[in-house]
Amino acid sequence: MAAAHGESDAGTWAAFGRLPGTTLWQWCRVARDEAAPPDSAGRLRAIASAAFTTPARRHAAGWRHGDIHPDTILISPGETHVDPIDHDLAHHARLLPLPGPYRGGGDQTTAPEIARRLLDTPADVDLEVNEAAEIHSLGAAIRWAWTGTTPATDHMAGPDATPGDVLEDIATGRRRVPPADVRPWADAELEAPIETAMAPDPARRAVSTRTDAIA
Repeated sequence: MAAAHGESDAGTWAAFGRLPGTTLWQWCRVARDEAAPPDSAGRLRAIASAAFTTPARRHAAGWRHGDIHPDTILISPGETHVDPIDHDLAHHARLLPLPGPYRGGGDQTTAPEIARRLLDTPADVDLEVNEAAEIHSLGAAIRWAWTGTTPATDHMAGPDATPGDVLEDIATGRRRVPPADVRPWADAELEAPIETAMAPDPARRAVSTRTDAIA
């Protein structure tokens, strides 16, 4: 992927080339909406395993993606690579402060501890997202794409629930639907890392991955 970065009067900038591929949401839609090909389960396990290797590498370099969800995970043609895309909320500790405070990405993949901070802090307070929070977001994104249902709560902000209600659901886990109620097929090998990644306790989110799961 072509990339460039530099400095201008407006600050630090970065540009990334467009990658070919299919988002995780699109990839899983065929399996959700049609008869899943016989090899779907194994392929999705390999994709998930590869995806779980990405946060550690990027966090070691100081980067936070900031908005992981099923449409910001790209699977390359041939399923040889899994990459995060859409870096509009990405940030690096050495490049702070941002133009405005970072207040998280999409609600449904937000880690419980981040949801609690969003509820308990003013809108001008910058939030820190660590690797454990992004592992949670990644697990939630995979669960969401695989099941087709929101991973943290069946509430969406709107007439029946305020944004605060949704964040409270996420922070407490009070409306989280069990995977067995929504999964398109049973797969203990896929569910285990997803549930580990989405553990309420950040210290329990270490996900075992196989670096050779793809290619």
